[in-house]
Amino acid sequence: MPIVRVMTKAEIRILIVEDDPTQGQSLQQAFKRVGYDPTWVTNAEEALNQSKMFEFQLALVDCMLPKVNGVDLSRQLRKQAGESLKIIFTSGIMKDPNFFKKAIKDVNGLDYVTKPFDLEKLIKSVDEHLADLIEDDRGELTQLFSAQKSSLEKKLEAIQASNPVHGFNLPYIIYLLAQSDATGVLEINSENSPPSSISFYGGKIIQVHLPDTTSYMGVLLVEMGFTSSTEVESSLSSSGQNKPIGQKLIEAGALSPHAVQVVMQEQMAIRLSKIIKDASFEVNFKNQDLKATEVSLRAHQLPPLIADWISSKFTREFLSQFFQNWLDHPVKKLADLVDRERLGDWPALKAAEQVLSQVDGSRSADEILSQFPEEDSMAPFALYYLLITQSLSFGGIKKKNQDFAGRLQRLKRLEKEREDANYFGLLGLPQGARGKDVHRAYHDLAKYIHPDRIEPEAPQELRDIAQRLFARISEAYQVLSNDEKRKTYMIELERGRADELLESEEKFETAKDHLLKGRYKEAHSLLKELRKVKGVRADVNIYYVWARVKVGCKPQDKMKLSQKLTDDLARVPSEDRHNAHYFYAKGLLYAFSGQPSKARIHLSNAINVDPKFAHAKRELINLKGKMDSEKTGLTKDITQVMSLLFGGKKKAG
Repeated sequence: MPIVRVMTKAEIRILIVEDDPTQGQSLQQAFKRVGYDPTWVTNAEEALNQSKMFEFQLALVDCMLPKVNGVDLSRQLRKQAGESLKIIFTSGIMKDPNFFKKAIKDVNGLDYVTKPFDLEKLIKSVDEHLADLIEDDRGELTQLFSAQKSSLEKKLEAIQASNPVHGFNLPYIIYLLAQSDATGVLEINSENSPPSSISFYGGKIIQVHLPDTTSYMGVLLVEMGFTSSTEVESSLSSSGQNKPIGQKLIEAGALSPHAVQVVMQEQMAIRLSKIIKDASFEVNFKNQDLKATEVSLRAHQLPPLIADWISSKFTREFLSQFFQNWLDHPVKKLADLVDRERLGDWPALKAAEQVLSQVDGSRSADEILSQFPEEDSMAPFALYYLLITQSLSFGGIKKKNQDFAGRLQRLKRLEKEREDANYFGLLGLPQGARGKDVHRAYHDLAKYIHPDRIEPEAPQELRDIAQRLFARISEAYQVLSNDEKRKTYMIELERGRADELLESEEKFETAKDHLLKGRYKEAHSLLKELRKVKGVRADVNIYYVWARVKVGCKPQDKMKLSQKLTDDLARVPSEDRHNAHYFYAKGLLYAFSGQPSKARIHLSNAINVDPKFAHAKRELINLKGKMDSEKTGLTKDITQVMSLLFGGKKKAG
């Protein structure tokens, strides 16, 4: 497979073969103005001599040349330069499309243009044909990571210019708008799902529009202790069916208006979470005159939500792809960790504190991340959070990285991360990404791992792994950047994916049946396997924690396992946490880790949400019995101690 070398525009040589001096000079100046390195010659002999001396990426060849015609010259150029040379024919006399079609086929050319030239159109065509060679700059949006202060206008321009955006960039966009006192509507569109939108008033999020109209009001009211499941069910069955449940409960005197506002705010956060997906979106912010509402989410309330989205939804492939562009940039500290006290069970909290301790203004992102070589390290998640919430920023001056050992380690980790990835995963893209996303991802990776960019003094192992990785991403790029190949691949991928997910769903139902029948080891084995399947249902960790707690461990391993399972539950997306099985799993985990009071609350919530949940009832009864027994034992011990103390004094008297 030919390896495509990624270059800057200034490195790309264009050979212009044109015998008309006016036309030749005009073309040479035009391509030079837009950043290319053009060479103009007037005949076939000069063209062949130049081709021997220099490597050209594209040749613009006039068909009607003196002595040797342009088609014959192109055959010789192709033989001399190889298949990598791109050829475009020009002509002012020959304008027969059939002639050009035959000529293009004969020399494996790309296109033809006729005189007089529309220079703007010609340059655009050349840009498109060379797009797979030209380095792509970082998206406008991510450029803001190195801009400490940006106006709302600058942010809106960056958002608009970055389309299409990855769904994992939405938290950053939302935070930027919330911090900027924006008023208007952020429209979010995808090819594969109905549109969504987020309304802002003065930076406050006042409404989240989703095609999914699921209400979490009832379960949230019960979960937060504002009411009981009995009152919720009674309210739902009462008259006034068109009234919201909160209003019914207020009118019945079972709820305060303040409680409804608190729950509506939480429901808004859940709706935001549902928008954050591993998918490609077109976003557009429209300024609109909107009115303030009683319920809203403000900028200072977003960091804990962002942390949650990053840990429960983001993939290592996305983060790896993001950091490719910034590895050699120094990281600067702007502020302390935002909202540390509200990040409680966040799996990346410890990593965030460790990352901050590494930042001194001179260390690059690569040097910092290299301090966390473990495959399951949360450092990339933590670093991304610190950047989004503006505790950190990137410096604007690149720092040349000559640490071959560190680079080798990162390439090994990158190869391991994408070992079983499909073509989209190889490029760090959401499934279905196309066009601009594919080009950008390819160029971002190529700039870092292209074999031609590995220094001559680098160790052979580094060169070998770069060669292997680049061959794989080149293959992915060649398929995904070609409409026909991409379409065929998508059909095959969807067919295989459907079979895999169907098999996974069957395994999940089997594991769930094992759980309900008390066969915990069998359930744990299946669920452990399912967690490795990409794209498997998001709530699989709930049942995994349930099974793992029931399997148990040695006493000395309990603390370490408890922390790991706490992190696993934190990776369940917010929208999947408000059901009886989640509360039950969390109750089991609290009981397992020696926190019976918290266990009791969550087990009670499980029963409130689902009064028929027999497992939760049994667990709660067992827990109460254990707590009462321990309390009785403690009372007896205290009584005996007091008896000895006071009894002894009385006897002495």
